[in-house]
Amino acid sequence: MHSSNINGMDMIVPKTFEGVLPVSPNRQRFDFEPYAFIGFKLSKILGGIVFDIGASYGVMTTLLARLVGEEGQVHSFEANADVIEKEKEIVMVNNLEDIVLLNNIFVGDKTDIEVEFYAIPGYKSVASTGNASIINKYPDAEKRKIQTVKIDDYCIRKNVFPDLIKIDIEGAEYIAVLGMTNLLSCKGPDIVIETHGEGIKGIGGSLNELVELLDSYGYCFLDLKTGKVVDGEIYSKEYKKKIRYILASKKIKNDEYRKHVIHVSGYEINELAERERQKSLISEARKLIDNSQFNNAELILNKIVQRDENNAEAFYLLAFCMHMNNKGSEDVIKLYNKSLEMGFNEFWIRYNRGSFYFNTGNYKDAKEDLLRALQLDPNHPGVKNILNSLEEVSKCLSSY
Repeated sequence: MHSSNINGMDMIVPKTFEGVLPVSPNRQRFDFEPYAFIGFKLSKILGGIVFDIGASYGVMTTLLARLVGEEGQVHSFEANADVIEKEKEIVMVNNLEDIVLLNNIFVGDKTDIEVEFYAIPGYKSVASTGNASIINKYPDAEKRKIQTVKIDDYCIRKNVFPDLIKIDIEGAEYIAVLGMTNLLSCKGPDIVIETHGEGIKGIGGSLNELVELLDSYGYCFLDLKTGKVVDGEIYSKEYKKKIRYILASKKIKNDEYRKHVIHVSGYEINELAERERQKSLISEARKLIDNSQFNNAELILNKIVQRDENNAEAFYLLAFCMHMNNKGSEDVIKLYNKSLEMGFNEFWIRYNRGSFYFNTGNYKDAKEDLLRALQLDPNHPGVKNILNSLEEVSKCLSSY
């Protein structure tokens, strides 16, 4: 099975993840939690041990397992039992069972007690939390009881000590860090945290208490959205009402390392901004196509494919514009083929390529594409209309 391109890394994405990630095969890059991912790359964790606290569907767990490699380990922690099977699936389909250890447990400041947890059904389950106020936003959230563990106790029980900890637990970050103070003191792992501002107060502590606690153990902070080293107090004031991403690391005290993380994070942030700009250009091109301004759309799309040779959507749209402008048939087919190879939506490629074949008199290939399109969407009227026309042409040809 061909893979998908998630954060620039190969990952097999099964059909059951449709709506979360681009299902494989798909070579067009998809950025998943990109700011947190920048923090992981800065930590250089090849062969290391990572704790993924708040694993949800296991997407980041899988990416982290790719980063640590065959000699590393990823210990995953997820309180919502409903998503554990999904996490198991994506780990197994990527053959990472020997690297990843799954834990269905709530990470907090105490071990072996039960706490209330609110599980949200469906794809919105990523917002599941221990904060009771979530009921106001998601009335269908189900209140449950879940066992807890302190990271300090987990490390002793398993005799394992992480090089990096990722925390994304919808406001429980302060109590999670409160439960790992021995680890912070003795080992000082890097920590990538999605901070939830005032959402922390509904579970325990505050953003200010979180950064003060980390600061007291010698941690410095890199704002992963700006690429700047920031003072903890300033960070907590700036983002007390926002979700943000930080890398907390003792190594940032070292001038050489500080320069390194600022430089690398700045580069990664600029690259991400460029990819977002490309998405905006794709949207602009689509609007032009909707208004039949194919020449103008073509100009934009040519710039995109020159910049990004893996942008399957841009290749497809460029083929469609040339198709509608009756330009060189060989180039149109090459572009449709390329977008199909890179995993763009098979139905639309088969439908439009089949239409192009029909219009250029290649009835054999037209029939093959359109029958496949009909399999993918049996109710699409456009496919049925062209197939009916193809049948009429075949009857006419056979009568001669």
